[in-house]
Amino acid sequence: MCRYYAHQHTCKHTQLSFAAFCDPASLIQNPCSERQIWTTIVLGEPCDDCKAAVAAAAAVVSGDTTTGHGGGYPYVNGYGQRRR
Repeated sequence: MCRYYAHQHTCKHTQLSFAAFCDPASLIQNPCSERQIWTTIVLGEPCDDCKAAVAAAAAVVSGDTTTGHGGGYPYVNGYGQRRR
């Protein structure tokens, strides 16, 4: 079994990242299909997907149509954007 790190976020999602090959897989340098959690690392923030979902929901509630890019990126103070 190849070893993986488990990154556990505050939103309860877990992401795995490769850590080390098992003996048979080390000969071919290709991870086997069996995974063993070597250690779990608890992170103090939500995953990127949950952060994006919260930011999108907050933008909808506030009526912000700039999608979080600070007022019209890539046309900051340029053409095609409504003036405020």
